[in-house]
Amino acid sequence: MKKIFLLLLLISIAFSAIPDGYYDTASGLSGTALKATLHSIIDGHTEYSYSYLWSALIYTDEDPNNSSNFILIYTGRSLSKTQAYPYWNREHSWPKSHGDFGDTPPAGTDMHHLRPCDVSVNGDRGNKDFDNGGTAHSEAIGCYYDSDSWEPRDEIKGDVARMMFYMEVRYEGDSGEPDLELVDYTGTSGPNLGKLSTLLAWHIQDPVSDFEQTRNDRVYGYQNNRNPFIDHPEYVSYIWGGETPDELSAPVAALATNIDSTSFTANWSAVSAATGYKLYVSENSGFTSYLSQYGPKLLTDTSETVTELTPETDYYYKLKAFDADSESAFSNVITVQTLEDTGSINPPDTGETHIETFANYTETGSSYNDGSFTGQDGSTWIYDQCRGDILINDETPCLGKGRTPTASITSGTISGGMATLSFQYKQAYSTNVSLDVFVNDVKMATLTSSDETGSIKESGTINVNINDDAVIKFIQSSSESGQVAIDNVSWTSYPVSIEAVIPETFYVGEAYPNPFNPSSTLPLELNRDEYIKITLLDILGNEHSKLFEGIMTAGTHKIKVDGKDLATGVYLIRIQNMHGSLMKKVLLLK
Repeated sequence: MKKIFLLLLLISIAFSAIPDGYYDTASGLSGTALKATLHSIIDGHTEYSYSYLWSALIYTDEDPNNSSNFILIYTGRSLSKTQAYPYWNREHSWPKSHGDFGDTPPAGTDMHHLRPCDVSVNGDRGNKDFDNGGTAHSEAIGCYYDSDSWEPRDEIKGDVARMMFYMEVRYEGDSGEPDLELVDYTGTSGPNLGKLSTLLAWHIQDPVSDFEQTRNDRVYGYQNNRNPFIDHPEYVSYIWGGETPDELSAPVAALATNIDSTSFTANWSAVSAATGYKLYVSENSGFTSYLSQYGPKLLTDTSETVTELTPETDYYYKLKAFDADSESAFSNVITVQTLEDTGSINPPDTGETHIETFANYTETGSSYNDGSFTGQDGSTWIYDQCRGDILINDETPCLGKGRTPTASITSGTISGGMATLSFQYKQAYSTNVSLDVFVNDVKMATLTSSDETGSIKESGTINVNINDDAVIKFIQSSSESGQVAIDNVSWTSYPVSIEAVIPETFYVGEAYPNPFNPSSTLPLELNRDEYIKITLLDILGNEHSKLFEGIMTAGTHKIKVDGKDLATGVYLIRIQNMHGSLMKKVLLLK
């Protein structure tokens, strides 16, 4: 069960992005005022044990080109997730002797500065300050060191600098925590670390990368706090560079929603005093060219549906706020991949409506508990850190705030597709509400409301447009927002006549055993010869291996999934023919 819990945690954090309003209180600030405000935003994160980091860091530092591997910080080496000590160790980028925090929470286990590292390189770096120069390291190519300083390779100089800026702002001596400070010399002692002027230069030399931004998102999924200098690199110059922000702050781009094969909806936070926004959309991360109308497109809303796109293609968007006299800096960049074109259709006007009233939800008291119940669709629903005394209509689950694990409710697998989704929700106490709604691990909406305790609200219609199996998940993701009760979850399915399924030319059974180790078998029966492609995907949809492609003859077949080189996790077997595709989920436990 412990392995399954860790796996579910990884799935739930896969798409954690900047929450709406996360940096609103920092808008327009600079100097000590900005530093103090950022400290209050990122203070008090969710803590984990030092031993837990073995499993967490291989996910936060996952190799973007091979999801079975992770990256070691100073060498850049890609190492299999199945490798354990002594192949790698947990590097305290801010050495624990520079603050006397050991391996204990919060500073000693803070994932924003804990990184996977080669054991021998970890030993050579030791507790040295950061600065340029020294002897070239024989194993960590591009790194240099002397008796009291360490220079990382060029590709991560900015990463290191922004981790150190985070540590100084996060740890200010509150409640017995260390009071960390960056200084402009090496050979430091106590809670000091150098060299500040070098770190500021590295920050400019090496801008934020996609890997760094993804890591920030994933650490936030665990700790519920972010590195603000990755999300807003300009904060560095506002605190340590003597600069002041423009009159308009940069908007924060949010995760795209309503993603299909030819369109998606771009989202971003509102900026006070802005009269509009400039949205830039490109097919390349460097924004050297733009989609037609989006170089930029001037808008007044905080969302825009981008259409006429190519299936299975990466797109990128960012934006600026503007008024009559000025414009802001750029926002962060959001990456979106359009879906495969499998003949998906717009939500139909007809189709069955389904409702979950939580009639079988058994919690009644004020204690937060984990558990499961049978939904009215017959599947098993799972809840984490929910209570039962805040009612809407009879039995009502209420998601807690700032819970560990994060409060959530997850449906079972819903068949028949999902066109639209809606529900009721109620703020339990006098704190604003922020509730994320996911379908198949893709965020469809974030429901927010101000301090209106006890008021029952309608989510409105959320367009889902998934014509395959679906799983709904509600997450109370922010410790800053309050408890929220939900009830009367309603969704529409697709009519059977237009449901996108593979014609009955073959039958696919359930994989067995499942969970499995080391192998599982998927039964497949064809009633005619035809082209078949079978691939194994990870939970994020990345193709891991091809199990079969070609003309498969009529008859009974057994497709084997070999897990000996795979890491523990959920995998998807995708079966395609000329008419469509379907997927089967398998779970590898080692």
